[in-house]
Amino acid sequence: MKEREVILMYKSNIPKELEIGNSYTEGQISSFITSNKNVVIMGDESNYFNGSDDKKYKVIKAYEKFLHKQDFGSGAYMIPNTKTKFYIIEKA
Repeated sequence: MKEREVILMYKSNIPKELEIGNSYTEGQISSFITSNKNVVIMGDESNYFNGSDDKKYKVIKAYEKFLHKQDFGSGAYMIPNTKTKFYIIEKA
């Protein structure tokens, strides 16, 4: 298999959106986070996603909200100009 075919296959496994009620592997969630700048994943079962396909997580809820936060480096209030998508997940 050629390198370009492998890259295309890999990109086709990254979900464009996480849908409520659907389950995704750690690898899919990890790739989704890397590919989407304004995304936050929240869950109780894992403190990191190692890219494995062994564990699956189900999307319970999704919100699109403005994320207000402080920049810890400068201490400045970070005024959001776009909404962030928040996903609540649990082990499937």
